[in-house]
Amino acid sequence: MNFSDLKQQDLDVGMDASPDDEAMLPRLLSTLTDLFVSQLHHSLDEVHQFEAAVDGLLPHTSEEMRIKAAERLAEYPYLTPRILDAFLAAGDKVAAPFLARSVCVTRAQIAEIARDGDAASASHVARRIDLDATLVGLLCGRQEIEVLRVLVTNLMAPIERSDFEGLARQARFDKALAKSLCKRARDPIWVSPLFLSASPLQREAIILAARRASLGEPLPEPLTDAELTIAHEILRAAADRDLDEASWLVAKVAGCTTPLARDIIADAGGEPLALVLACLRVDPLSATQILTNLDAPPLRSPARIQKLIDIVCDTPRSSADRILKEIAGLSAHRLRSLYAPITDPTAAQTPSRPAQMGVETEAPDPFAGEAKRLFVRH
Repeated sequence: MNFSDLKQQDLDVGMDASPDDEAMLPRLLSTLTDLFVSQLHHSLDEVHQFEAAVDGLLPHTSEEMRIKAAERLAEYPYLTPRILDAFLAAGDKVAAPFLARSVCVTRAQIAEIARDGDAASASHVARRIDLDATLVGLLCGRQEIEVLRVLVTNLMAPIERSDFEGLARQARFDKALAKSLCKRARDPIWVSPLFLSASPLQREAIILAARRASLGEPLPEPLTDAELTIAHEILRAAADRDLDEASWLVAKVAGCTTPLARDIIADAGGEPLALVLACLRVDPLSATQILTNLDAPPLRSPARIQKLIDIVCDTPRSSADRILKEIAGLSAHRLRSLYAPITDPTAAQTPSRPAQMGVETEAPDPFAGEAKRLFVRH
């Protein structure tokens, strides 16, 4: 039987259903939907009949049957706005298949939901495989963590670096989002703020990049007495296995909160704590004692401890400091010099003298007046 074979009174049964007809309503919407999607093209009369049937049957059909009908219709490429709007207004679970994959939902509707829709609707939109960079940017601008989780797990969504950096800042407070971001990062450097969630290979790449960035920097100053005191206090706290004291000291060095310092100490890989020790230029023997005493089961192997000691010894303090600032969510203490060209408008420009050359200027220090961080090499 084709959709066109149904009688008009069968299609309108939901409008004025009798008690005997009410038993048919749960099955009728499913039957009509199956018949409608079985044909790719319909006459105008058939479309109008199905629109009337949807309007009459939806209010009298259970949510389960509505969802089943929505799942079928979401795959159909030629739904009219009237049919689509009826299902979109039938509840979140019924609208979900259309928002997630229907090609009949217009881009304007998708953009409006991505920007201003409720979290549930935006989460459905975030699952679409046809999202472009603009729509992804709208979704990235939302604050609901559940929307961002769905978006990041959608591998078909093109996340540009600027959007990725914004997501990384929010992922510092959500481990599930951080893990998903690390899995799809095209460049390990993008996940520097998520160092605690990064894979071992990503961590290695981040540390290597930070080392390269420190090449050519001036030699560090000797350790101060205060810095030596912190290093000795960390060693003593580790010997006493005093996690509270050790966390407080690590927080001072890393410039982070005490809970984050606990995560640094408890990290199974050990690289974050090794970077803290690199900032204080702890000697290999003391570093071994700290990394061993602050370890938690399952204990690290001697080979792993040696690899962490290599990080402590081979990572310049500025490199370790740079990574720890990323972990803590801090901006760089000393910004790079900016070279702004200053041109004399009255000077005649020639090939040998192309106006006035740029002069070196330094960006303002955002931490001016604050206590100096204790990151100097001994």
